[in-house]
Amino acid sequence: MTIKVPDPPYIVAGAAGGPFVIYLVTPLRNSLTLGALDKSASAMSLYGQVFRNGLGDAFAGGVPMARAAVPGFLVLGPAFHMFKELVGGSSMAAVGLTAVSESLIFYGAESNNAQVAFNQKAVNNNTPQIAKLQNPLNPIGGGFGLHVTRNVLAMSGLRVFSAPCQSVITQLNSDMSPTTRVVLGDLVANVLVSAASAPLHQLYGWSVTTRAAETKHAQPFVQAATQFLKAQYLAPSGRLSSVAGRDMFLRVVYNATIFTLYGFIERTLVSTWPSSLQWGSS
Repeated sequence: MTIKVPDPPYIVAGAAGGPFVIYLVTPLRNSLTLGALDKSASAMSLYGQVFRNGLGDAFAGGVPMARAAVPGFLVLGPAFHMFKELVGGSSMAAVGLTAVSESLIFYGAESNNAQVAFNQKAVNNNTPQIAKLQNPLNPIGGGFGLHVTRNVLAMSGLRVFSAPCQSVITQLNSDMSPTTRVVLGDLVANVLVSAASAPLHQLYGWSVTTRAAETKHAQPFVQAATQFLKAQYLAPSGRLSSVAGRDMFLRVVYNATIFTLYGFIERTLVSTWPSSLQWGSS
């Protein structure tokens, strides 16, 4: 079976557009990490903490993530289309293969990014730091399975649920321009899956920071993770706490921004790419 190499605009979007977007959202990613460590802070307070010491600290850890984003978004973009052809056109199966591949590339750098932000806060609070940071080039470690599962959900907005959302939007407003409909469909789909993936992201963040900083684990992973989620999302009365809404907001802003911007860049390049620069053109 011959698998077609993705067209140049997909490759350019992955190699250049992806890293640009990932670096751009570094402050949002650091806010998510801090949110996993502080259940009392509001979303605006977390953003304030990130920018408190200037842009340098706000973008701390962004360079390793942007570097990893080059191969990472080549997987998310061009490789997704190759996987989709390989599995006979199934977007969901292609998303699964892409998520595993993406985690193998992103896990090390993202975990290192989270741990850098954790240690900065630990220094300010005079609390224990993570003694050994995750090597950005090491693709395996604690929380890897959570990372993959989160990515399946996060990616499914752009690749699986955007088209159904666009169909609904067309039914509601048939006069909307195609470009607006596509961007809005991407945004709605990404918002929905981002909200659903918020607990998974927080659990992953906890596993590579607070859990990693422990010199000796007092509880098994599942028990400690359950306790963390209860503490994050439930009030003493047992009702859903305001933290749940805050975390969903943080996750939606971060994830939806990434995939909506990247989707826009990819589609724009595909629609405007000169035919003379396609593979096989003379």
